Amino acid sequence: MRKLRVVLGLFLGAVLLSSCSLIPQSKGPVTVAKEKVPFGLLDKNIPGTNTSVQFTQTPVYLVRAGRLVVSHRVVTSPVQVVDALNQLLLRVSEKESAAHLRTAIPRGLQILQVSVLNGVARVNLAASILAFNLLENPVAVGQVVLTAQAAGARSGVVFAIEGVSQDAMVPSGTTVPHVYGYQYSRLVN
Repeated sequence: MRKLRVVLGLFLGAVLLSSCSLIPQSKGPVTVAKEKVPFGLLDKNIPGTNTSVQFTQTPVYLVRAGRLVVSHRVVTSPVQVVDALNQLLLRVSEKESAAHLRTAIPRGLQILQVSVLNGVARVNLAASILAFNLLENPVAVGQVVLTAQAAGARSGVVFAIEGVSQDAMVPSGTTVPHVYGYQYSRLVN
């Protein structure tokens, strides 16, 4: 019986405490003074590090009237090929849309991994019909290759799906295992 009273007392105490709020409620946003912002959230450095995050712009290639056109996106510095390619997976901005730019990259395409060795980017895609659609579209392949080249993959791109090397289409209509930026120069506006 004594155990039951203790358990019941603890339960009632927990219910009473849980109904209390230690944080004052407000009906809208509240301005917090800079000196009261906790955990260094306003610092230029990421909390727990000694380095500041720098941003830069990187060229990405988008499409206007079937031609490849350079646009610029903001990424962390220094630019990594994977960051530039991930920008191609995002929607076009309002500014880009107003300039009649679009992308030929299939919506929903997933990049599993990007590695660069001796200037060659190996782009490993998730297995899906979207990956095969990309590799069969020379404009989409050109977007990837020229964006990767602008980000540092100076010796071309090799594509893979789930780790298995794949050929990609060049503008002449043939497929090749290793693609280079110069092969897509005639598509650049």
